[in-house]
Amino acid sequence: MITVANAAITDLHSLSGVWRLDPHATTLRWRTRLLSVPVAKGVMRAKGGRAEVSSAGRASGTFVVDPESITSRIAKRDAHLRSSDYFDAEKYPAITFTSSEVRSVGPGEVQIIGDIEVHGHTSALTATGHIVARDRRATLTATARIGNDVLHMKDMDRFTTEVTVEAHYTFSDSPS
Repeated sequence: MITVANAAITDLHSLSGVWRLDPHATTLRWRTRLLSVPVAKGVMRAKGGRAEVSSAGRASGTFVVDPESITSRIAKRDAHLRSSDYFDAEKYPAITFTSSEVRSVGPGEVQIIGDIEVHGHTSALTATGHIVARDRRATLTATARIGNDVLHMKDMDRFTTEVTVEAHYTFSDSPS
């Protein structure tokens, strides 16, 4: 049984095992800027995911986002973002981040290294964040800045999107 104090994790081996994402408790917030001017912000929902931490403290996992769930609280914009002009949610029903490595980079801080697949294109992506755990639950809060070189959207070359994920995981007793 996992018993970790309610504190930021500095040593990943204390979390060894398989962790399942709780998509209903997880949020992905985004904010897009043109140069330094805010243009839009909103939320997307997770579809699923999992993380696995070895007894040596090596971590990897997947995080899947539903592009159909995008909301900026402006219905017309949301429909346009779901369309083939942007996310093309009908053709590409998932955005998937696969982490290959999680490094401890300071007290309570981690660097998450992996690949993100958007629009059928896979690009390298690194996020920074922290993990807080207690008993059989863990929360990873991570942030990444994503440019159009990763998103592959029409007419978005000068835009940057900051994405912050608050992912909630539960320890799984079964490895599959």
